[in-house]
This record gives sequence, structure tokens and C-alpha cells, in this order.
Amino acid sequence: MALIESNVTELMLNTLGNATTGINRISIHSSIASTIIGAEKVIIWAAASGGSMSMSSADLVFSVPEDTIVASMVLWFNDGTSTSAIINVFEQQYTYSNAGTFTITDVTLTVS
Repeated sequence: MALIESNVTELMLNTLGNATTGINRISIHSSIASTIIGAEKVIIWAAASGGSMSMSSADLVFSVPEDTIVASMVLWFNDGTSTSAIINVFEQQYTYSNAGTFTITDVTLTVS
């Protein structure tokens, strides 16, 4: 868990369930060559316990442009050698016909 806690530090939203298509991202990591239409959010974790760790940072609020569908969130894992992603596709897609905000209030990771 300590490896995840120290290396999973950014959370982003995605318009599709497949977070590998940069052009479809609502928020993208600044090192990816694409148009930035949002910003990743720094996530801070509470100490792990029993194979789980939860977000201890304040709510993460994303600005969402009009005509956007929020379908998933992405946690970036970067250990300094490689970058990977943990993708969570939401059970429901959220459609924004007007610009608005999307708030994430809690994230818990469990390793079993």
C-alpha cells in the first residue's frame, strides 16, 4: 500500500470508459501532448489500514465544459520509471449540456 500511496497522486475525469484516448479526456496530465481542457487534481491519501486507503484531501472539484459526458475517473500511478493508470468507469454517465462542476468527495482503494 505504501507504494501506491506515494505514487498515485493525481486524479482526472474522462469522457469515455477508455482513458487511453487523450483527445477524449476532460482532464489530462500536462506531460501528454494534447489540448488541455481541464486539470488533474492532486489526491492525498490517509494512512493505509487493512489493505485499504482512502482519500484524505478535500473534495476534488472539476470544471466541466458544456456538451461533455463524464464517464470515468483515472488515478495516475507514477513511480518515476513508468506511468500507469487505475480506471474506474462510473455506473452512470453524467451529461453536461451546460458548463458545470463535478465533485469527487471520497475515493477508497482496496488491495486484496
